[in-house]
Amino acid sequence: MRLAQLHGVLPDHEAGTAVEIVATLRERLQRGDKVVTEFAQICKHLYAIPPSPPVELSLPRIRLRNVIYHVYPSKNNDIWRRNVRALLHPDRVKLLNGRRVVAIAVASPDLESPRTVEKLFRPHGFEVMQIQNCPNLREVASLRPLLERVANTRDDEATFYVHTKGNSTGDNVKGATRWAALMYDKLLQRDAADLLTRAHAVGTHKMVWPDGEHNQYPTRLQRGNWMFAGTFFWFRHDQVFTHPRWRDIPFDRYGAEAYLAGLLNHGDVKSVWQPAGFDRYPTSSPYDPNLYPIEYDEF
Repeated sequence: MRLAQLHGVLPDHEAGTAVEIVATLRERLQRGDKVVTEFAQICKHLYAIPPSPPVELSLPRIRLRNVIYHVYPSKNNDIWRRNVRALLHPDRVKLLNGRRVVAIAVASPDLESPRTVEKLFRPHGFEVMQIQNCPNLREVASLRPLLERVANTRDDEATFYVHTKGNSTGDNVKGATRWAALMYDKLLQRDAADLLTRAHAVGTHKMVWPDGEHNQYPTRLQRGNWMFAGTFFWFRHDQVFTHPRWRDIPFDRYGAEAYLAGLLNHGDVKSVWQPAGFDRYPTSSPYDPNLYPIEYDEF
């Protein structure tokens, strides 16, 4: 790169300094300065070395697969029921051969009675807990008690975290319900669960942002530099519950979505499905219904 070109790729306040540094190094290199000459040779050598491939994880096979589920049973629509049907589909629920725990939001006039909700889950062996509804926290209100129900450090156990998605979405309902339908479909398959032999967590819509970019959440929550947008994910017990801060859940309505980023590195987690536009930053909006196949309208 010519010195003049630095002004095209760097901010003005940095380009001037960079030009001075490069000009000084060039002058010392032309004079045969030993230190600078050796540094230049090292740089040429490093640029000739291809980058090392990422190390593929090899982890014990998962034998027990739990589920922890937050339900917001709104009287205003049937989307929560559609979520529950998707989870309890015979081909999906059979994958969940460990503990099944559901937290039902209660004590709000716009919610169905907990007994109405329990009737859907009891026949499938779910443990049921009730959580005081908190409009500001939503599913975050139940996350810690749900985690505590299944917590252990076994290396052959994993848990699927999920919540009724879309029943409190004012706009983009079609995008939200297609998004939810896809996540149930892609993540409640054996292939997705089996990826946990090569990842600490598995989800969809993996979003990563550059260091220093902290405001990915509308509340300006700061935690990590990645998320599984949508907050449906599997995680390994031996990677999450061995972390000293696994009970540390942000007191924020996006705390569940941000939870794993405070414990795991984005390079150690995998996404089984990425929408168009998630290969860049900022990403496309996952609420765009055009990102999803039309068959997910049957959700």
